[in-house]
Amino acid sequence: MIFCAFPSSGKKRPRSSGDGTLVAASLNQDASKSVMPHFLNDPTTASIRTNMGRGLGLLVGGFALFGAIGSLIALSGSRGGRGSGPFAPAAVISRLLSSPYGDISQMDENFASLLDPPDALTETAVFFHVPKAGGSAMEYMYGFCFDLTLATEVGGNPDFVQGIDSSQLSVFTTDWDVQMVDVDTTSLDGLDRAKKLGLAQSGLADIIFTSYIHQAAKLFSPHYRGRVFTVMRHPVERAASEFFYLQDASWEGTYSPETKGWTIQQYAASENAEHDWVTKQLLGTWQDLTENDLEKAKYILEEKVLIGLIDRMEDSVDRFNRYFGWEESPDKIPCAEDMLGHKNGTGSNSHAHPKVLPDTPEWEALASINRYDIQLYDFAVALFEEQGMLFEDSEDEAS
Repeated sequence: MIFCAFPSSGKKRPRSSGDGTLVAASLNQDASKSVMPHFLNDPTTASIRTNMGRGLGLLVGGFALFGAIGSLIALSGSRGGRGSGPFAPAAVISRLLSSPYGDISQMDENFASLLDPPDALTETAVFFHVPKAGGSAMEYMYGFCFDLTLATEVGGNPDFVQGIDSSQLSVFTTDWDVQMVDVDTTSLDGLDRAKKLGLAQSGLADIIFTSYIHQAAKLFSPHYRGRVFTVMRHPVERAASEFFYLQDASWEGTYSPETKGWTIQQYAASENAEHDWVTKQLLGTWQDLTENDLEKAKYILEEKVLIGLIDRMEDSVDRFNRYFGWEESPDKIPCAEDMLGHKNGTGSNSHAHPKVLPDTPEWEALASINRYDIQLYDFAVALFEEQGMLFEDSEDEAS
């Protein structure tokens, strides 16, 4: 199997600036480092995929392609919730994209579709950071263990960027030996600055980390796209973790010491609790949700996002690395394993707390305020299994 090349770890991509000037950078296009199958680079396949609108339904010559796509369709059809077949009809998709409420057309245009051929010259990886779902460990792992340059909240920290020319983007090294771009991509103001200074076109960041995934789409364009990946966790478990964590996390802006001593039922009924956080972040809204909004969120995940699961973290990280062509720095192995807690069961930002078990009043209280997120999570779990089809050939060859 031949793979499309996505830039390998630690390498910057040459890109054009706004005026067409090439940004100085090096490029490593090692075809063995990316999992995307070679048929996605075929012009005929790309043309058919464009015309049909949703790439997993392609019927293109070649038994390998037919088998992989057929398997994905079979799995998709079995999970339900999207009408007949694996994808919504074109008319439904058009309605979803054009809806004035929770409009996702910019995400559809500016984020690469999962099966679109990667373009090493014009794309940047974007990590959708879902709180209490392993994102902090991912940030440190890819920055320190893989020597990738990141755009995170650290880029807006005055302790690090004081004295740096704010009129342009640059890269600095933190005290913990991680390369960072001097822009905060975890705040709305920071995203505005990143757009103004052309972060996507600069090629400075290997990965952009943000929880504002809907708003982050504005950093990109159809010519300089983002390629999104994430790690997800069951919404009730995540909400419980958030509840206990924010009682002690005095360093967080959402530190909530007043909730100490509360029951989970009290928390769920309060204004402190988040309601369907993931679905609302995908849509860029805090209004009440509808079934139509859930369909839009499903569309985004299905079309645009490489899914990881916190309870399948080893498999998830392996997929991310194969897909993007990232390799851990040889002198830092087993740094990534330690960071993700593979050995001792704890991650870098773990917080011990009582477990909330299914079929208890506490579980039901948190589930009642995360109804759409739970449906979206179940959908994401099915997607995780489907997306595994993309990696079977590379896994067979590796063995």
